[in-house]
Amino acid sequence: MITAKKLLCITFFFSFLLTGMIKTSEGQSKSLYAISQHFSTTIKAYKIEGDQIIYQTDAHGVPDHDYGAIDLAIDPESYYLFVTYEGSETIEIINAKTMIGEQESVDVPGATNLAEVANEDL
Repeated sequence: MITAKKLLCITFFFSFLLTGMIKTSEGQSKSLYAISQHFSTTIKAYKIEGDQIIYQTDAHGVPDHDYGAIDLAIDPESYYLFVTYEGSETIEIINAKTMIGEQESVDVPGATNLAEVANEDL
């Protein structure tokens, strides 16, 4: 039997291309970041408290490239989101606390589909 909580989790899984989660300093809630509209690069932030998912805001000042955002990665220490795009060699940077684009990007020459980006401590 599928409960309402499981249905909500399944809906979020299939509705968004990628999510990133981080704990806040209080440890009480977590943040969820999702690409909600692939072709227009709409990135949304949610707060998770217990079994509730609460919409917070959309990212602002994030440029769109080629076919739209396809993946996110987060650096939990700096709270930067890294956005990659289908058909593009560009990675945009968003401040995850303010949800504002940093107005700087990184190009990866020769890349065209930077999917499955991940942050790793080296």
